[in-house]
Amino acid sequence: MIYNENAGIIYDTIYYGVIYFNKQSVIKKFKENEYNIDSAFTYFDEVKNSCPPLDDCLFPFFYYDAITLCYLTNHFITKFDFQKHKFKDFIIDTENIFKMDVIDYLFANLTKNEKDLIIKKDSATVKKAFKNLSYPLEMINQTMFLIYNFQYVCGLLVKTLMEVHKHIIVLHEKYRYKITQEIDETHSKENLISFKKLYCINENQLNKQFFSISFMNPFFVFFDKKEGYNEASFLLGYHYKGILESHCGKKDISLETALSVLGEPIRFNMVKNLKKHQILTISDMSRLLNISTSTAFKNVAILVNERIIIKSHIDGIKIYYKINKDYLTTMENLFNEFINEIKGVHK
Repeated sequence: MIYNENAGIIYDTIYYGVIYFNKQSVIKKFKENEYNIDSAFTYFDEVKNSCPPLDDCLFPFFYYDAITLCYLTNHFITKFDFQKHKFKDFIIDTENIFKMDVIDYLFANLTKNEKDLIIKKDSATVKKAFKNLSYPLEMINQTMFLIYNFQYVCGLLVKTLMEVHKHIIVLHEKYRYKITQEIDETHSKENLISFKKLYCINENQLNKQFFSISFMNPFFVFFDKKEGYNEASFLLGYHYKGILESHCGKKDISLETALSVLGEPIRFNMVKNLKKHQILTISDMSRLLNISTSTAFKNVAILVNERIIIKSHIDGIKIYYKINKDYLTTMENLFNEFINEIKGVHK
């Protein structure tokens, strides 16, 4: 596997903001997955000691609820070319963010007409939009500010990312020896077996893949294979080895988390379509559900993370997904136990 530091540095620049605004949600996610979080924020704390405070109005770009990716993370993993792009490319892309793209992401469940009215700053529609969302008060306030001051906030976002980026570069240089250790570990026999098992990649293909290391999110394992490329890219937190091992085994399932994930209509319909068609690509699901590719990608990532669906196989540049039947069996048992427990209470 070939090491490319650009993706890890840019991801850390974004995820610093995710932790800065949403530390409790990040902790919740780590605990749900039973990760040891004793030292999870060591590098974040180190950067925070030298980095100036982030302005509250940037919150909507980094908002994270422990289920859905923040806007900037989604923007990065769906638009960024891990193998070619550098930080300057990411900044240029960020400078040219369309207001509709942001509104579309933050208000995904609204109709197009309602989103158009928000763009036009229709106050009645703006107020109505927030009634159907579960955003905390601070997020609501800052999103309203963003709607009415979009160009100003986007300009501040670019300046902030450039400032944080400088501190992340210093961090990666300081711990270059740790990165070297991770590079060596990545090529160990055990890890290569895990990569092959999870991502249907043979050894010859695996040697051509790109990978990058993250310090801000130590438990991150992200696999990216864009259309038109034979090679893929991995973004890995520095504790990724344990995560690979746990994903290869049986993932603990929380009924509360499962119901929350499947309670979202898009993800529910994705699973229904997989039941009907057996295997589908992200492009297939985008077409069948009449949603954008980025929205399909975001929701597939959540379903894969919860192991509700898994990769079936890779055919050229296409990745096919299928329902994880073992997951559904476990969830069925948990649900039956829950129903029986409730019935017992009311006997």
